[in-house]
Amino acid sequence: MYLSGYAAECRLKRMICERFGSSSLERAEYEYARLHGYEPEFTGGHGHDLIVLAEAAQLWDSIAGDRVAHERFVQVNQWQVSWRYQLPDPARKLARDFFAALDGFWQWLDERSK
Repeated sequence: MYLSGYAAECRLKRMICERFGSSSLERAEYEYARLHGYEPEFTGGHGHDLIVLAEAAQLWDSIAGDRVAHERFVQVNQWQVSWRYQLPDPARKLARDFFAALDGFWQWLDERSK
């Protein structure tokens, strides 16, 4: 589960780069700042914030407007870097729900990447 959260993060970061026609997050941050008047943080501690990343990828409105996608995103957004060291209880149910939501959210992203 720990690495799957990073996979979701990286997928959103890739979509940000695609949105700005950039091969790096640093360049995407620059382009974002140029368009919006402030520089976001797609790396570092804020780079783990899936909501910030979804907004920067221009996906948040679509997520919020799709009940199923939103429910899945909320589940995926529970991911925390601290899961590397300890999962909350009950870990088995959390893992099952997390992976189901991640799979569904991944499919939703695939539909928007075409």
